Order: sequence, then C-alpha cells, then structure tokens
Amino acid sequence: MRFNGYVEAFKEQGNMLGMASIVATSLIAGNPIPAIIGFVAEVIYLVCVPDSRWYQQRLKDRDRLLSDSEFAETFRATRSQALNQMSSSVTERFYTLEHIRQQVAVSSAAKDPWYADVVKKLDQLLVAFLNFGVKERQFRTHLSDTLDNLNRVTGKKNRRAPQLEDTDLDSIESWTKQTVDAIVAQYQTDAAEVNEKIAGTPPSDPTLSILQKRVELIQRRGEYAGKVGRMLTSVHHQMRLLEDTFGLIADEAQSRPPQQILADIDEAVFQSTILTQAIDEFTPAEQTLTVTT
Repeated sequence: MRFNGYVEAFKEQGNMLGMASIVATSLIAGNPIPAIIGFVAEVIYLVCVPDSRWYQQRLKDRDRLLSDSEFAETFRATRSQALNQMSSSVTERFYTLEHIRQQVAVSSAAKDPWYADVVKKLDQLLVAFLNFGVKERQFRTHLSDTLDNLNRVTGKKNRRAPQLEDTDLDSIESWTKQTVDAIVAQYQTDAAEVNEKIAGTPPSDPTLSILQKRVELIQRRGEYAGKVGRMLTSVHHQMRLLEDTFGLIADEAQSRPPQQILADIDEAVFQSTILTQAIDEFTPAEQTLTVTT
C-alpha cells in the first residue's frame, strides 16, 4: 500500500473542513476553548481512525483504483506506440486477443468477483504481446538489414535475406535460421580472409594487431547475430503462447472457475516476465535496433 494511513486520514476533506471550522470559530469568538477541544478531538481521531479496519480497507480500495488508473494510462500509451511499430500481421493478431479480452469482460461482468482479476491479468498479457510484437519486428529488421549491408559491402548478390511477408510470420523460424546462417557464413569468410593476411604479416608489423582485432570483432558480430536469432525465435514462440492462453480462456471461460483460469494466466505472465528480462539484458542500447517504417 502506497498511502500512509495517518497522513491520508489527516488530509481527508471532512477532517480538514472540521479543523478549519473550529479554528475559525475560535478566532471569531476570541476564545481558545473551541481550538483546544478541536485539537483533542483531532488527536483522538488520528489515534483511532487510521488503524481501523474500515479505513485500512478504504485505503486499499483507493490504492487499487490508483493502480488501475495508472495501468490504464500505461496501456493506452503502449498500445498507441506499439501499433505504429508492429507488422500488419501482428497488429491483426493483437486485435483478435483484444476482442477475446472484451468478450471475457462482458460475459463475466455479473459473475464471481474473481473474474475481475482474470480481466486485469489479460490486460497485462495484452501489454506483453504489444511489447513482444515491437521486439519481433526490431529483431527481424536488424537481421535483414545486417545481411543486406554485408551484401552491399562485399558486392555479393547471392546472399540476400530470404523474403518473409508480414502475413507469413509462422515461417519465421526457418527464415531466421536461413538469415543467421547467411550472416555467419559471410563473417566466417571475412574472418578467413583476414586470417590469411595475418599469416603473411611479420610479427613486428604494427598492422598485425589491427588485423587480429578485426578478426575478434568479426567473430563477435557473428555471435551477436546468432543471439538476435535466438531471441527472435523465443519472442515468436512466446507470442504464440500468449495467443494459446487467450484461446484456452475463450474456450473454457464458461466452464472453469476463475481461480483455475488465473493459474494458466499467471504461468503466461511468468514466462513473459522472464523473456522480457532476458531481452532487456540483451539489448540495453535499444536504439541500435531500428525499425524500418
């Protein structure tokens, strides 16, 4: 709970108005007794009210409403931004999930209060799907651009990134493997060429250390492409997991108790959190992965 009971009790409108009235009465009458009585009453009020069960519940309700409001604002901002960055296919998939969420909310409005928690968790999963949708396109664009840039630098035209339409994202695993393999193969070729130069460079030549550093960086770039590919594949499967979770809830919302539904949602939330943390650690400089619009 983010609210301090004593501070909030003191700031209650009724309490502030009562205190102001007592002080005003004391000043107008020129008599300190009303102020003294008011002070004693305020002490009793602050001793009894903040720790009372009904006031603690009042603060919990206030905290929940504030949290809901903050999340709603975050959701609106995330939704607006993400829809401008995701591929058209992923956007349509998001709309499908959003429709399922709305159906669950409408059908469960007059049912067990637990369903309110189900809807809130679904909103969390919608935010996760939006974030993954943005990452999916960023990672995919990064791999495609990397291979195209390598082709331009080397003058090779036979290793272009495989075509992947936004409407064919189920093929993303095979596309990712082909693209990463082509990138790594080009880096291996580049490293081999530099190693040949290293072999013919005398140890005393200052160029030797430069060539060795080039090989190191080329190898690291190949490793990074592999990591991006693995992240892209993980994001793809996590998004599918979220869709399967929404589909299961749509299938069973009328026949299963909300407590059981929440268990499935919590598992999806947990998996999404783990992957989000991995992505954040992997791409601290997010601006390096640009989206082509």
